[in-house]
Amino acid sequence: MKSKCQRITISLPNYLYQRLKKRVPARQVSRFVGEALSEKLPVVPETAEEDPVEAFLEMGKHFKKLPLSQILKNIRRGRT
Repeated sequence: MKSKCQRITISLPNYLYQRLKKRVPARQVSRFVGEALSEKLPVVPETAEEDPVEAFLEMGKHFKKLPLSQILKNIRRGRT
């Protein structure tokens, strides 16, 4: 299912724009930026009809996986 798109205008530092132009073909900039944002922003359900469990599991894919030993060490220190 293709989601709705929203056209936006953004400003970038010139050096970053030049790097983007060199790396990404002109007709694929929106896709590249969208994918980069998807990696950095947590997934939030677009509508109340979406399954919150599925949204939670999808969001978990974007976080760094820690080994069990590190998780237990953090718990002992009182961290989550």
